Amino acid sequence: MTDTSSKQKDADELFALSENALESGLLENDQANDVHDRMADLNHRWNGLNIDVIEREKRLVFVIMIVFCFRF
Repeated sequence: MTDTSSKQKDADELFALSENALESGLLENDQANDVHDRMADLNHRWNGLNIDVIEREKRLVFVIMIVFCFRF
């Protein structure tokens, strides 16, 4: 998960910027709705990517353990 965790700060900053834009009241309703929808989708995809990375790491550790056990 090191690859995605190294980018978590960037993602958090992006989410904070979008939240500030929404809270500023400077966006038209259509723009605010578009930003909200895009950020919700991005957040959903980001979380899914993190879950995929965690699951992949678990599988890799499992395979390494199996290989290691059969070597000795």
